Amino acid sequence: MDRFQDLSNQQPIQDQRGWLSFGIGILLAIATGILLHWVPPQPRLDVYAVAFAAIGAVYVGSALAEKRGRSIFLEAAIAIVCIALSLVALWVSPLALMVGYLLHGVWDFFHHPVQVSTQITQRWYPPLCVGLDWAIAIVISLQYLL
Repeated sequence: MDRFQDLSNQQPIQDQRGWLSFGIGILLAIATGILLHWVPPQPRLDVYAVAFAAIGAVYVGSALAEKRGRSIFLEAAIAIVCIALSLVALWVSPLALMVGYLLHGVWDFFHHPVQVSTQITQRWYPPLCVGLDWAIAIVISLQYLL
């Protein structure tokens, strides 16, 4: 009988946790924007760029833990794109970083519930990162493009 227990009530709990994580990500991005508002524009952009390059590496760690070649290759390629967009943002335009955070948020979205093969053990992480990435993109656009 245990094999056939009713799991229908677990989906709303997972959805609530996902939305809570998403909201926490937005709050963290707002707090980051407020704290960095007092930093001069170029060093602030440096912080956003280094953070974005590091963010790109998080899923690489998960892929390495799985020891699956395809996942490692895919996540490493995304990390390289994150580093490249960080450099473009520093050398050319902050717009590249804004676009990078938006695209990384989309990538995070595909890790929740699990569209990409890399398994994330902490199910709250992808929604938190989506909220953080998209809100940081908005913060960057407000600080540099307006």
